[in-house]
Amino acid sequence: MRMNPSPRGRFLVAGLLAALATACATTELAPTPQETADREAARIAGEAGSRIEIGSCPGAAAPRVADRAAVAATGLPCPLPAGSDSVRVAILATNDFHGALSPSTPRWAEGDTIGGAVVLAGWIRAVEERYPGATLHLDGGDMMQGTLVSNLTAGRATIEAFEALGVDAAAIGNHEFDWTVDTLRARIAESDFPWLSANTFEKATGERPEWAKPYAWLEAGGLRIAVIGATTTSTPVTTLPAHVEPYEFRDIADTVNELAPRLRAEGADLVIVVAHAGAVPGDEEGEWVGEIAQAAFRMTAPVDLIVSGHTHSHVEALVNGIPIVQARSHGSALGVVTLTWDRAAGRVVDHTLDVWTTGAEGVDRDLEVAALVARYGAAVAEIATRPIATVAEPLSAYPREEEIALGDLIADAQRVATGAQVVIMNPGGIRADLEAGPVTYADVFRIQPFQNTLVRLELTGEQLRRALEHAVDNRVGQVSGSRFAFDPTLPPGERVREATLEDDGAPVVRNGRAVRPDAIYDVVVNNFLATGGDGYATLTEARRATSTGLVDSEVMVLHLSEMPQPVRYEVQGRITRLAPWPPREE
Repeated sequence: MRMNPSPRGRFLVAGLLAALATACATTELAPTPQETADREAARIAGEAGSRIEIGSCPGAAAPRVADRAAVAATGLPCPLPAGSDSVRVAILATNDFHGALSPSTPRWAEGDTIGGAVVLAGWIRAVEERYPGATLHLDGGDMMQGTLVSNLTAGRATIEAFEALGVDAAAIGNHEFDWTVDTLRARIAESDFPWLSANTFEKATGERPEWAKPYAWLEAGGLRIAVIGATTTSTPVTTLPAHVEPYEFRDIADTVNELAPRLRAEGADLVIVVAHAGAVPGDEEGEWVGEIAQAAFRMTAPVDLIVSGHTHSHVEALVNGIPIVQARSHGSALGVVTLTWDRAAGRVVDHTLDVWTTGAEGVDRDLEVAALVARYGAAVAEIATRPIATVAEPLSAYPREEEIALGDLIADAQRVATGAQVVIMNPGGIRADLEAGPVTYADVFRIQPFQNTLVRLELTGEQLRRALEHAVDNRVGQVSGSRFAFDPTLPPGERVREATLEDDGAPVVRNGRAVRPDAIYDVVVNNFLATGGDGYATLTEARRATSTGLVDSEVMVLHLSEMPQPVRYEVQGRITRLAPWPPREE
């Protein structure tokens, strides 16, 4: 490939001319400190620019033309030969896998099969072949919870798959706590890779728990790499609160600013943060908002890369000079980052960011991973494939800022099963779409994987008003048994203007106030909400809370099977938004 002359070459010519011009001088003038700095910057910029080759690389084997992933890898910068002035490493990024060992065919994929451990392995191997001995695979957390095969093995199937994929380190996500810390510790003990969370501390001692490593030392391409882990500070309200009550989750930026300089002093060539904390695009072009974006803005210590998670987003960002990557969720994408580290400068001088959709068509199968997935799949096949119902039209789990038909259906199922006056369902508990066609037990489990039990609450009229208020604080909680109208432009706590009971039209809220503040209402929620999850603190104040023993997914299975077939369902019009949502705050 033709390459432009580097600034370093131009400086050499200029230096020779300068030497000839001053050959007769009695004293040679040394360059000023600024001139020296300028020359060094030009050298680095010139060499970094000249090194970014793509396509066919010198000495590299031709890609497997039949392998879509291998061909995609040729679009990455060329690896650098041994002895070069710089080192290039590739960081593979996954996050929010949620036990998705099997592939899926989402509507947005236009017929292509996406993800699954076998397909993901094919994309990973293509990058590893591009950069032999110079790759790391980091995962942004929420690995296990979410599918029948993973949940029935308490995450073992996913961890075994992650080891086969070659994960080098992973952040601890909020859903890692869903099955208690004891289960989490058991999975950590069985893993070959470290689970990281530097900002998790025991309330009683102020120390980090022994099972959560703050950082790990790794190596790629001959570089010494320190990887700092972090867990979202929202964990106390995004998993069962009782499971994490002994712990606090401290500020991510403060934690990184404390650790990174020390790790640099201990010899880290690169410092990478792998954080289960997310980002989403802001309202302005190139703007990113969310927990990890805000943390990056406040990081004063030198950080070379952030691998993020939690928001299930496609993130290719540069915030405060720090590259941030996130690869959606459920193995549907793979983040690929290259970092070029200059030996003389002792720092990263160039990077590339890519997020690839992990389509299955034309990608080589990894036989080891395929055998593992087949073995675990066979163990749960009988229950997973059990037919439940047939759905006429697809029902989406999104958007979470509006009433949706699937949310109404789930809330109705819980109300039918319990006979409650009102049911409130959190939108974050609806994890997947209900696709048209035959519905199996595994399909329902993907939608409601947490195995939450239903809890009957006695709430006063004022408590019910406040619960409905919280349901429209950010996202929209789905309901059955009530109809209400809210104005999102009003301050939180004042948004619900009118509410009635669905059966008889009896008023619950009028002009923003509880009509009968001391009346008692029979309300059913899942145990996550009943214990304050998603910030529903009001529900913990119920006069009485009684577990029904009913599991949410089993209730949904029964309800679908008893409905007229094929199931046809639409938005019930229970929630009226009186004004547009205001712009999202950072």
